[in-house]
Amino acid sequence: MSIRDGIINFEKKDDIAILTISNPPGNRLPDPVFVVPEILHQHLHEEGLRGAILIGEGNNFCEGAAIDSNIPEDIYHRLNEGKRILDIIEESPIPVIAAINGACFGGGLEIALACHIRIVGTSAMLGFPEAELGIMPGLAGTLRSVEELGYSTALPFLLSSEYVSGEKAVELGIAHYVVPRQKVLGKAFDVLEKLVGDKKRKVINYIMKSVLAGKRMDRKKALKLESKLVIELVEEQYKNQALSQDT
Repeated sequence: MSIRDGIINFEKKDDIAILTISNPPGNRLPDPVFVVPEILHQHLHEEGLRGAILIGEGNNFCEGAAIDSNIPEDIYHRLNEGKRILDIIEESPIPVIAAINGACFGGGLEIALACHIRIVGTSAMLGFPEAELGIMPGLAGTLRSVEELGYSTALPFLLSSEYVSGEKAVELGIAHYVVPRQKVLGKAFDVLEKLVGDKKRKVINYIMKSVLAGKRMDRKKALKLESKLVIELVEEQYKNQALSQDT
């Protein structure tokens, strides 16, 4: 069963969520708020899910925003809400994999960079065309590019408006894997299985939370959080072992 909100279709395959950007042919974003944040949060936090895969309908992942000369009065608020949507993806308690075929430009690449793993097809093209259009990325694309690629790679990539192939995307660090177009979705399922397997969801969630803290928090605070999380897991492990011995 598929549920739609904004331009996102939600469905499940066993314990994996499939999120489809559905606005063909280019799957352009008509608005920075392309899905209700609370609904996205609800789906990614659904009990029993082990992972999620984000794809584009048809031949393209997402060509970016649909540029409109009529700028809404509340554009500042809408951009911040769009950033919140991408934060929800990045802060997901389960791994989210972007399975990318075809065009992945501008806002589409910003969405992909919020995902934890990116798998691209050999025919995929990725890039930020904004500078050439007289604008710049508006959904944290500049920040996440630096986080993922490093300053010395991110800056020329953003300024050049260059499109790169799937192979080049892996070389630059934008993507993790490149496979033939028809194998992208299958590879996403394989990678998810390798990442989560039969591991406890709480363990996966805590590792992801600690890694994200290392990126966002002051180092001392991140280290304290890591200690807190590992102690909780160890105590729970000992408690479970004690209970099993008693029975």
